[in-house]
This record gives sequence, structure tokens and C-alpha cells, in this order.
Amino acid sequence: MKPLLIAFVLFLFSCTNVKKESSTETNAPAATESIITDKKQIETIKIQEEPLVADTGQTWFKVSVTKNDTPYIRYEGTWPVLLTTEGFATLAFTAEKGALVISHGVTFYMYGWPYAIGRIPIMAKASKAGEASMILVPKENNAYGLSISPDTGFVEITKNENNSKVISGYFEAYATNANKDNLQFKGQFMNVKPH
Repeated sequence: MKPLLIAFVLFLFSCTNVKKESSTETNAPAATESIITDKKQIETIKIQEEPLVADTGQTWFKVSVTKNDTPYIRYEGTWPVLLTTEGFATLAFTAEKGALVISHGVTFYMYGWPYAIGRIPIMAKASKAGEASMILVPKENNAYGLSISPDTGFVEITKNENNSKVISGYFEAYATNANKDNLQFKGQFMNVKPH
């Protein structure tokens, strides 16, 4: 009876060792999967980074928004709107041309106008010279969706001719919406003239 008991214990011990070895093998692919996931994130970042378009002298803009590192809204056009008053400017980019058309729209409210060339921080509640607020109103199901306001980012004015008569630049901003989605805004505008 003792040899049978010893054989049974040895059998159980060998099964335990096999189970440990197989669990070690199972862990190896998991590490490989996380490496693959990291590579995908790096590739996504490379896709999002686009070089600035060369200035051709024409009026033009581009807006690109990602939601949780996935393309969300992207459009461009030749109809930016820049309205200026004493010490204040509104700069708007809409996906569709026309006042009564429902479309995606990004608007900047900039204090302390006219600006010299340089970087203007985007604030959640800008209220003084040298600050800007930004708002995105997305189009959802042929109606306006809930607006989203970034709380960090910047607008870089790269060209400011004739005391703010023609401006060019680019922007980048970040926000989290009500659903806890992370949004990233990027865009460029060239030769925008006030109306």
C-alpha cells in the first residue's frame, strides 16, 4: 500500500509542476500582447501629428478632433470668420459655409486684441488680455450636440500683418467631455482677415 501511496503523491507533485510551467508559459504571451498594444499607441500618435501646411497666400483653415485617440471630427475650408472690436476678437471655423446651416464649429474668444505674434494660452474661463477661450459645438444627428470647452492648450499666432489685418497660426487644445471622453483639438488657419 505504501508504494502505491508514494506513487500517487509523486504523481500529484509532478502535476503541480506541470501546472506551474504551463502558467508561466501562459504569462509570456500576455507580456507580448502589452508590447503590441504599446506599439499601436505609438503608431496612433504618429498618425495624429501632421506637419503645418505651407502658406500659399490664400485664406484657409483645418480642424481635426480626436476622441479617446480615435478620429472624431475633421474638416477644412476657406471661410473662416474673424470679428474684432476694441480689445476683443472672435475667430470661428465651421464645417459648412452658411449662417443657417447646422455643422461642426470651433470658436475662439480672444481678449486683448490685437495680438502680437506669439502663443496665447487657452483657458476654461479666459477674461483678460493675452488669454483665449475655445468652444466646440459638434453636429450630432442633424442637430447641435452638447458644447465642449477645452481647459488647456494654446493658439499660436505665426503671422500678424498690418496691425492684425491678416493673421495665420495654429492651435492645440485638450478637453474631457461629460462622458469622460478625452478630446484633442488641432488645427491651422492662414491669412484670415477681420470682417
